[in-house]
Amino acid sequence: MLRLTLRTLLAYLDDTLEAEEARELGQKIADNPEAQQLIERIKRVTRRRGLGAPSPVSEEDAVTDPNTVAEYLDNVLESEAVRQLEAACLQSDALLAEVAACHQILTLVLTEPVRVPPAAYQRMYRLVPAPLADHQRRPGKAPSLTPLPPPTPEYADADEPDIALLLGLKRYDASDTWRGRVGLFSAVAACLLLLVVAVWMALPSTPAGPDLPRIAATDLAQAPSTSGDHPEASSSPTTGKTDPSEPQSPGQAPKKARPTPLRNEIGPPKEFFPPREGKEGTVVPPPMPLPPAEGVAVAPPLPGREEIGRWAQPDLNVFLIVRENRPDASWLRVDLKNPALFTDDFLMALPGYRTDLVVKKDLIVHLWGNVPEQYAAPLATPLEACVRLHPPIAGLDADLTLERGRIYLTNSRKADDIRVRLRLADEVWDCTLKPNSELMVQLHQAFVPGTPLARVGGEPPRLSAVVAVMRESISFHAPKRFKKYQNLSTGTLLQWDSLSGQLSDPQPLPKEDLRYTRFPLQPANAGQQVLAALNTLATDLKERDGLRVYLESRLQPAPLSQNVNVLQVSLAVYAYAAIVEGPEAADMASNLFDLLRDTDRPYVRRAAHTAVSAWLARQPTNTKLFWDVLTGKKQLPDEEADIILHLLRGYSSRDRRDAAEAVDQLVDWLNHPNLVIREAALGNLVAFFDPTIVERRELIDIPLTQRGDPTFANFLANWRKWAEQFKRQLPSALPKQ
Repeated sequence: MLRLTLRTLLAYLDDTLEAEEARELGQKIADNPEAQQLIERIKRVTRRRGLGAPSPVSEEDAVTDPNTVAEYLDNVLESEAVRQLEAACLQSDALLAEVAACHQILTLVLTEPVRVPPAAYQRMYRLVPAPLADHQRRPGKAPSLTPLPPPTPEYADADEPDIALLLGLKRYDASDTWRGRVGLFSAVAACLLLLVVAVWMALPSTPAGPDLPRIAATDLAQAPSTSGDHPEASSSPTTGKTDPSEPQSPGQAPKKARPTPLRNEIGPPKEFFPPREGKEGTVVPPPMPLPPAEGVAVAPPLPGREEIGRWAQPDLNVFLIVRENRPDASWLRVDLKNPALFTDDFLMALPGYRTDLVVKKDLIVHLWGNVPEQYAAPLATPLEACVRLHPPIAGLDADLTLERGRIYLTNSRKADDIRVRLRLADEVWDCTLKPNSELMVQLHQAFVPGTPLARVGGEPPRLSAVVAVMRESISFHAPKRFKKYQNLSTGTLLQWDSLSGQLSDPQPLPKEDLRYTRFPLQPANAGQQVLAALNTLATDLKERDGLRVYLESRLQPAPLSQNVNVLQVSLAVYAYAAIVEGPEAADMASNLFDLLRDTDRPYVRRAAHTAVSAWLARQPTNTKLFWDVLTGKKQLPDEEADIILHLLRGYSSRDRRDAAEAVDQLVDWLNHPNLVIREAALGNLVAFFDPTIVERRELIDIPLTQRGDPTFANFLANWRKWAEQFKRQLPSALPKQ
């Protein structure tokens, strides 16, 4: 019976198994979602360009050695090395792509017949004397071989290394005649001439003449829609007036300007396919255009900074902050006296704060900030909510980019639809909101636990997005993916993530899944405490600027005689990490590390762990920036800095094949001399291996700052017992990733 391993999976994909074995393995794959995800990952990484070769971790690293990969593919590698190599493949896209691609190449080489060029076939027989040179002779007594003289100039090129690439074709060299050379150059010149003519004829052109003015490129970008969803324009697309060149009689009504058949981003114009008369005066519908071979390219947002909306509820109790799209810009509170919103600005509701933005008087954008103290699923829920508004093109009512977090879009019109273009990551979605409809959109980014640590580059964090219809119905269109759904009803969900790169079809919103609930999932008393802490944190800052200085003052330890509001300090930590960017990012990241190693306030360390993990996944350069802070300003050894970053990005999880080894390593790190590593190891155990640990006081109340005490040793013994119990619950073989 075949085992579901990486090697058998590759053999199944390359169709090298027997029919019965392939049928048996296919049934196992159909019953194993993890194997299906691994197959999709193999297909994705082998098609990925610019992946590069896997880099060795050290000189003693035998996993990334090409000889190890060759022995693995030849099935001569030792079992322990096989396990290490497969575990490394599941952790590294580069190594997985190398093994899968080499297996596929070997399959083609070993199964396809070798094609020998005729010229090479003849030259090989000329190397031996007659009668051995006759390839049709019957085998008989082998005659003695006598060495042949060196090849004549006629066959001197037989020893050249690249002669096999000619596949028996004659090549051009100095021995050719002058007529052959002239013919070759003439053929090349003719091909180039035909290519130039073809390119010239393929270039688009707009005829200019007295009856049709030439349209500039800027007019093409801003031309009004002429699709079937909008009335036809009655004026010229360039001037907005009737064409003066059309002859008009005194009693004749003015003719409408002839609309230019432009390709609009929203849909094809009617002028492309005019209706034609059928039999007996019936109108034959226009032919439908064939979809192009690739996704429809969507234009980038229109540039410019102009007023586009307002803050619906200016309130001192809410942190709505804004930053212009400039590298040197700072975060400011939105002015309560003039709460105007401008395009291309970053608008953010800090973690825990929620507020409404009104765009073009009718579209309400609800920014939904959140903190772990408010919600039952902190790991799957983003903290702050940040958007950027753009000037809408013709045919759209709004155009916005969701940078991160969760927002709700509401159509406040009573009769008309609202068309919104949503941009998030590399996705562009067009949504039509029916009157009184509401749509929830969320973009969450986090490193997958077990992602190999790379200071520069490496595997990016996973981006996951959801679109859920919360009220009435909407229409959804993904032009880059040729997906279009009409009238999606309440409770419909669409999902997308960057790992699979797939946009799911509409599916019912799981009723038992409370992650998409708009209101906090907590007791009323706890909710009131969080709300009071949020209000106090916001109202103490009455000026527009000085946000960073104010939050840093709230993070400082309070005097012993003063009562400390733990919630206010934790919320300040989340808010501070949300604004760490720009020219002051290094200094602010240094302050975050000081919070991670605070010896007196464990609640600050835990809040900083959550906030820094989210911040690291926000930008690809944040990992290198934080590593420079740890090794430069904080003078940590490189090894400790790498461990801290690996833990903050997610060391591993219970669903990975290395779960047993990872648990042992994390329990060992609970006794590490560095307090930051001890706290981060505890956070990984709770978050990614057993969330029920929070209910076991003998484990969760470990005094991390009392390393070396008998009490601390007792807690370590409890954790080691838990680790043995955990490993016994794991399956014997985990083909998971």
